Amino acid sequence: MAFLRARLDDDEQTARAAGGRGQQAWETDFSGEDPLGLPSWPAVVRYTTDGRLRGAVAHLPVMEERSEDRMAHIARHDPRRVLAEVDAKRRIIAEYEANSVDEWPLFPLFCLALPYASHPDYRPEWAPDA
Repeated sequence: MAFLRARLDDDEQTARAAGGRGQQAWETDFSGEDPLGLPSWPAVVRYTTDGRLRGAVAHLPVMEERSEDRMAHIARHDPRRVLAEVDAKRRIIAEYEANSVDEWPLFPLFCLALPYASHPDYRPEWAPDA
């Protein structure tokens, strides 16, 4: 569980640094016009709470096929969502710790660790299908 807590701390730190401090969610811009006047189309933009453009989060080439799908994906995984997912996963871990972990199957924790399988501290025996 220390491995999971450390990865969730990493995710939280990254999300907060990216703007996950209660501001409005990131939004996609499908207009085809770059509101920032940059040479590439903003994939996702941030706005202030009063609706003014704050800046672009990511850019994709204007002519890239299916760029709308990529923009929607980036916007969907904004820092606020990441922070909510970190909180939910920490609650699951806390429930395991509050009860006897020996009595519960570890499969759900192995599943929570799976997205971090490329991390050097991940252990192969944690793979849910191992």
